[in-house]
Amino acid sequence: KCGVVGLTQSFAYDLGKYGIRVNCISPGYIKTNMTKKSYEDKSLNLARQKQMLIKRWGDPEDISNIISFFCSDKSSYITGTNIKVDGGWSINGLNEDWNLFDFTDPIKNLIGLPIKYNDQLQCVFVVFP
Repeated sequence: KCGVVGLTQSFAYDLGKYGIRVNCISPGYIKTNMTKKSYEDKSLNLARQKQMLIKRWGDPEDISNIISFFCSDKSSYITGTNIKVDGGWSINGLNEDWNLFDFTDPIKNLIGLPIKYNDQLQCVFVVFP
């Protein structure tokens, strides 16, 4: 996500002189097919909610509402910004239930909380137990 935020700011800088606004959204746990496994697994679901300040999973509409805002004149003076739609996850620190992780695998000692999309690793929280 940091790379996308940097790219957003770079595009906003370069394209602002043409009146083009560039912004991005950093979603948290949103109920989609990608997060279905975590959402339907009771222990994973509760572990995710424990980390959220707003104790619920996001709905796709939580993201589409921000997209609508960015596409409207109400955001006409906003560019180069990132809006986190994560229920407060990102400001709550890493408070995961460590019992969910298998630390017997050396790779998992380094990659404690991988974030995947279409089976591709996108982001990791580095963990040194």
